Amino acid sequence: MLGRRLRRQMDETLEAELDAARAAARRRRTLRHVLICLEDRADAVVVHTPDGRRVAGTITAVGIDHIELRAGKGRSYFSFDHIVAVDIQ
Repeated sequence: MLGRRLRRQMDETLEAELDAARAAARRRRTLRHVLICLEDRADAVVVHTPDGRRVAGTITAVGIDHIELRAGKGRSYFSFDHIVAVDIQ
């Protein structure tokens, strides 16, 4: 009886750990998470937009649905809906 109970508790613990790992993996795969990592590292990037524009700069802020990009002496703002790709330079 004790063996079955311990086995069940181990199975529940393993399942909880797997769920937590899956949730962490999903968070790492979001565009926002990738952009936050690029902001943290201050990598130079090129943002591609649906109209074919390419803007080079450094991500200086990541909001819920947008980024701020320092490009030269100015700043540009891009909604996530208007980001096709981000290349690291």
